[in-house]
Amino acid sequence: MYEAVARDLCKKVGELISVIAPGSNLELDLCASITGCGLTRLAGTTNQKTKRPVRLEYIHGTPLDLAKQCENAPGANQRGIRFKHHSNDNDKTIMKKRIEQLQGLAKLRDYDLTGKRELFAYIYYSTCIGAGYDDNTAVNMTLKMNERFGSPLRGKEVTRIACRKPYKLTNARIIDDLAISEDEQRSLGTVASDQTPGTGRSRNRNAKRDAARRDQKRKRDETIIALWEKLQSINKAAKDAGVAYGTVKKVLKSAGKIA
Repeated sequence: MYEAVARDLCKKVGELISVIAPGSNLELDLCASITGCGLTRLAGTTNQKTKRPVRLEYIHGTPLDLAKQCENAPGANQRGIRFKHHSNDNDKTIMKKRIEQLQGLAKLRDYDLTGKRELFAYIYYSTCIGAGYDDNTAVNMTLKMNERFGSPLRGKEVTRIACRKPYKLTNARIIDDLAISEDEQRSLGTVASDQTPGTGRSRNRNAKRDAARRDQKRKRDETIIALWEKLQSINKAAKDAGVAYGTVKKVLKSAGKIA
């Protein structure tokens, strides 16, 4: 959702640049701007890609409520996530139970989380924050969990993951992102369901939502592949599709287009 909001903001900024300063050498680095590190780039440093110094053009005094932007962005509910505000006692109890379930999932997989390490660490960190732990405690808990991985992430990678804004994810989203099988769901119990027993109607609604999400992802991937085949450039395909360089590369690898 963060990337969706950032892409929309970048698009508007790009339109403003073309109107306000046509023909200038000002340009928008979309791939960098939709990541947290790109948005916190400091004036006076150097862009390693272009080898040009970063300069501060303008500061406005109006604070940006990114939480509100995320909640009001199109498709926020369909993606099954919402911006993390404050947890009440019931939320904290649910999140503490989820921590145990995530630990159980890692144990079921013999701590082999190849291909899911970064995502698992982010979900685990976000869940610790949702359970009411402070940031330092949540980071330390995530580092300890990472140490159990068969192939642990580097400490600085875990710290970088913890710099991202924590989100409250639905069970359905976690199951989808971590590819939790039905057998694993049965072993873990409530991880497979929402916090309250689902009715037939809610299950149908969730199934339709998940199907719509998969269809949306399939269409996005097809668009990315078509752009890459036409442009023969990952950077250009990423720019035209409005996604990050890494997303294009991941889609092409999954499709067997690149090694």
